[in-house]
Amino acid sequence: KVFTPFYKSLEYIWASSKLEEKTVAKNLKKIEFDYDSVPILEELGFKKQDLPTFLNKSADELVEEFASKISNYQEDRDFFYKSATSNLAVHLRFGLISPRTLFNKIKKIDALSSQKDFYIRELFWREFYNYILYHFPKSEFENLNQIDVNWSQSEESLQKWCEGNTGVPLIDAAMRYFNETGTMHNRLRMIVSSYLTKNLLIDWKKGEEYFASKLLDYEASSNIGSWQWAASTGADAVPYFRIFNPYLQSAKFDKEAIFIKSVIPELKDVNAKLIHSENGVQSNIFLDYPKQLVSIEYSRKRAIEEFKRANNEKS
Repeated sequence: KVFTPFYKSLEYIWASSKLEEKTVAKNLKKIEFDYDSVPILEELGFKKQDLPTFLNKSADELVEEFASKISNYQEDRDFFYKSATSNLAVHLRFGLISPRTLFNKIKKIDALSSQKDFYIRELFWREFYNYILYHFPKSEFENLNQIDVNWSQSEESLQKWCEGNTGVPLIDAAMRYFNETGTMHNRLRMIVSSYLTKNLLIDWKKGEEYFASKLLDYEASSNIGSWQWAASTGADAVPYFRIFNPYLQSAKFDKEAIFIKSVIPELKDVNAKLIHSENGVQSNIFLDYPKQLVSIEYSRKRAIEEFKRANNEKS
């Protein structure tokens, strides 16, 4: 249930220079089929949507692009206004590239081994969450650590979080971008899930369900595992007393508010320091910006008290 020993036990895999890849059957043949009898996407209820430009590229093209920036991957990947990630999550999800093939391609890149290994470690997180869901299938619906949290039942707060109208610029920008694109940077996922489960004290299952309805790279194991991690209820989860402060996070990883301003145009002329200050944007009388749903400090203390109670009652 803990990632590091899981990862270390598989050293014989990640220390390898190359893995054996699956081969494609050579005797595949196309069969004749009456495709006119298959319903078209519109008839199935699908709506046309503009997808992120990286989805117009093959996995090989994305690996080639990533090769030029992997040397700074460990340092740059948390800055969500930078394009430092591989953008391969959707391709992995739909089998357009296998983890083994990606592993081999990353190993062949001419770059520092420490940077390549850091990226490959992320691939093992996917395997870890697959492992957890397989061995603990009830974790799809229950807290893995079996604590009983008194979650808030506020549908209004949940809806405002979904819409990106919480009054916290970073949370709002992340959720609005997510609603528009179906993608979200990993650090932003951690921040918005921490805000929902800790500051708003709303059940992680509601956040997981919403992400499942929007994520282009949705995988049950990774989504459930990550949400349980953020909510301090799952495998190798973040300690319940460690709660992301969204204002400190935006100041650290988006100092000039580049990402936030690109998503929320009404903030484009607002000083970045105000954006990184609690109620700073609301202090501008010329802006009609949503009020904060809850005080960061108050909600942090409330969450710690509730999770402490839940953990004490379990023990």
